[in-house]
Amino acid sequence: MKKTLSLLVTLMMVISIFQIGFVSVPKTAEAAENQNGTFAAVRLVPVGFDRDGTELTNKDFPWQKAGEDVWGRSGYSMPDSDAAVSNGINIPAETVDLQVEAIYWTDFYLDVTPAGGRSTVSEHWYGVFDEVGQLWLDPDGRFNDCRYYEPADPANLNGNYISEECKSNPFATVDPSTGNNTQGPYVLDPQNPRFNATIDDDGNTSIYFWDKNRTGRLFRLGWADMDDYPLMNSGDGLAMSIVQGNGEEIQGNEYVATIDWDANPFGEDTGYDFMTLSIGVAMIGIGSTLLVD
Repeated sequence: MKKTLSLLVTLMMVISIFQIGFVSVPKTAEAAENQNGTFAAVRLVPVGFDRDGTELTNKDFPWQKAGEDVWGRSGYSMPDSDAAVSNGINIPAETVDLQVEAIYWTDFYLDVTPAGGRSTVSEHWYGVFDEVGQLWLDPDGRFNDCRYYEPADPANLNGNYISEECKSNPFATVDPSTGNNTQGPYVLDPQNPRFNATIDDDGNTSIYFWDKNRTGRLFRLGWADMDDYPLMNSGDGLAMSIVQGNGEEIQGNEYVATIDWDANPFGEDTGYDFMTLSIGVAMIGIGSTLLVD
């Protein structure tokens, strides 16, 4: 019996030694990938033209199908947010005096996956700038009046809720379409009477939009000035000239100066100085922020 017990103990000890040898080493956790940051400065293109200057046929925007309404819809035109209001409540822009026309468009991508020459982009967004200085953004290019409609919000604090209204307008937007995924209007210029954002210590506007459903990122908006200064050919090589290009040749320069196409696109008295919308992403907390400065 003692021999049997001793043999059993010995056998158990040997098995334990082999088990230690087969214990797998924990895998080193892979380093978390850096989250990409994106910055884009996108040019605003006049409505009715493609980005290369080609005039469009029977449509206002390149992505629009012939005969398709993508700038508002019947009964819910795109509004002047300062005028389409009644008793403090946003209302549909049903009359011409409450409506606005689109004058510029642009598009951009929120995500860029770098891979050398095989880099890819995703999360396509469209932007339209209207005649009163409002910027609207949309992920499918079909723009709707997305302003807050208080009577459809049972949680509003002003007692303006209309019974059962939330059933036909669950998102509490002026245009109750369930396909309404437009964001805005964003007013980027402090001179505009519709401006209601804050200005930081450096004098820059602090305006953000949140891509909640797709990238989950927060993006900052603003203007960028693309100075179209021509290159000067001097003895020291190419250098930026000190004069703004005006389309005419400059003495001593073999390059033709370019016109500053993005200056004062809305006239001298509007306060709108630039035509370039910049979009970039910076890391903020656990998310990213698209900066348009």
